[in-house]
Amino acid sequence: SAGFLAGELFKQTTGLTSIEYVAYKGSGPAAADVIAGHLPYMWSVISIVTPFIKAGRLKGLAIAAERRAPNLPEVPTTAEAGLQDFLVSGWYGLLAPAKTPKSVIDRVHAAAAKALQNEAVLARLATSGSLAIGAGPEQLDAHIRREIARWEKVLRAAGVELK
Repeated sequence: SAGFLAGELFKQTTGLTSIEYVAYKGSGPAAADVIAGHLPYMWSVISIVTPFIKAGRLKGLAIAAERRAPNLPEVPTTAEAGLQDFLVSGWYGLLAPAKTPKSVIDRVHAAAAKALQNEAVLARLATSGSLAIGAGPEQLDAHIRREIARWEKVLRAAGVELK
């Protein structure tokens, strides 16, 4: 899970190896246990915890991204909080089968890029803490390959067997 990956990267970055991972069936139940005082903290995607932070039921300690989240501008980034080079940003990519013709890929990319210029779309993304990038197919492919290599390294260091 994203929470497990964030926790492992945090342990490896800080050297705090005594931290234990507690598995939950989703961020909602984990957030409920943090609110109730059963857990001291959690790693979560921003969209799940934003309502709790805004209601004062959770305190946002840091956003593990390069920039502050547009829907939680008061929460610092991990770098601003003193933890340099700790980035765990979720992202979405538009994918198609490998044998899809380039002409189809180009049309889909053009339509997606146009949608990401729409103010209503950008505003909706911002309410969930998301930022639109709109990279092309080649950039997305390179990003995916970098992410696989990055997280494979974290998982191997954590002793997770990769299959």
